[in-house]
Amino acid sequence: MKTAIVDMTNPQRGLLIARRIKDSGSETWLLCDNKGWYFFEHNDEYKKHGKPPTEWDLAIIHKTDEDKSRFIPIGDIAHTLYYCGGMPPQDDIKEEPFYIQCRAVEDEKSVPSLHELQAVVAFYQELKKSKNPDKPSLLCPPPSLAMASSLNILCQGYISAYLAMGNETTTEIPHEESWKQWQNSTSSLGNKKEWYDRYQAVISKEWWLEPLGGSKRIEEIINKIKEEETQSGLKGVAEKFRKILKKTDVRYDDVIELYKILAKRGSRDN
Repeated sequence: MKTAIVDMTNPQRGLLIARRIKDSGSETWLLCDNKGWYFFEHNDEYKKHGKPPTEWDLAIIHKTDEDKSRFIPIGDIAHTLYYCGGMPPQDDIKEEPFYIQCRAVEDEKSVPSLHELQAVVAFYQELKKSKNPDKPSLLCPPPSLAMASSLNILCQGYISAYLAMGNETTTEIPHEESWKQWQNSTSSLGNKKEWYDRYQAVISKEWWLEPLGGSKRIEEIINKIKEEETQSGLKGVAEKFRKILKKTDVRYDDVIELYKILAKRGSRDN
């Protein structure tokens, strides 16, 4: 299988994708600048290597670099897969060209793993045989995580009220500098009595449970959260939420533990 990688915006990102595609068993070439194609040699380095193939089984292209690459012809491509540095299309794409839809591939840290790219290579190898294989999860929109999204909002509501009361951030908090700036501005957002009343509300377990289904459906809520954990890989959400519900009053440190897990989803341009 011959694969072309095109990424002229972030060559290091393209290089990492190319290395992992190569390790998946594909002959792999990289176009990351205007100097021409680079071939993955056995010493694990890319080197300028003459004339690339004129026909490709697969081209994996950073979407905004599609036009830039027109100055260096790619050749005939059997299948094209796009990825985006920003939010990829969220519709369920039924026909080619497909996108990496599971997440944005913003930088080297968000490049798909070897295992994920092996599944992509296997998928296109099956397509080459005129089969109709199921798309790997990397090429599908992320699941709708209603519980995780709601819990994230609830955490932020709790933290807002906690900080507005003048409390200190005793535990490291995601986006801490932004929260501190917000805390310094709360004097113009309402009087102390309003924030006190709000804080009394957010430390109540009922305040957390009501938007999720109510206090009589705790086990059902926990089970739904566990289902989303399986879909998303956000492990520990159900455990941390159950810990919150065990206390008479909801505690700041427990909320931060949950918020740290949920914040990872949001950090998952073009």
